[in-house]
Formats: sequence, structure tokens, C-alpha cells
Amino acid sequence: MSTERELILLCRTKIEQILNWGDSSLWTNSDFELLSDKIFEKTTVRLSISTLKRIWGKVKYDNSPTAATLNALANFLDYA
Repeated sequence: MSTERELILLCRTKIEQILNWGDSSLWTNSDFELLSDKIFEKTTVRLSISTLKRIWGKVKYDNSPTAATLNALANFLDYA
């Protein structure tokens, strides 16, 4: 069975493939702003830039993302 960390990594990878913006380690603040907007347009859930940066490991954060955050990312990927 996959761990939560592995599933989040898979989700990130799928989003990166959809966006086709190149290596996410090179993404800037404006890329995360645009991603936040795209997620909102598709899901009507606004994820903050800080939250997205935590998901992508740009900001150190030891806690797990909330269920609402994970659901928004899953919905963005067309999962129920």
C-alpha cells in the first residue's frame, strides 16, 4: 500500500505533467500563483500559494496537508 507521502508525490507528478511547465524545482512564485488560479477555476477551491509551496516542498512543513487540500488537488486531476 502506498504511503500518504508517495500519493502526494504521485499527485504532484500528474499535475506537473498536465501543466507541462518544466522542472517544478525551477517554478517561481508566479507559477504557484497561476497554479492556484487554475485549481480555483476548475474546482472553485482556492489553495494558497503557501499551501502549494508546502506540497511541492519549497517550504519546510512537517504536517500533512488537510483533507480539503488533498481533495482539491484530486478534483483538479478529475478524481472524485
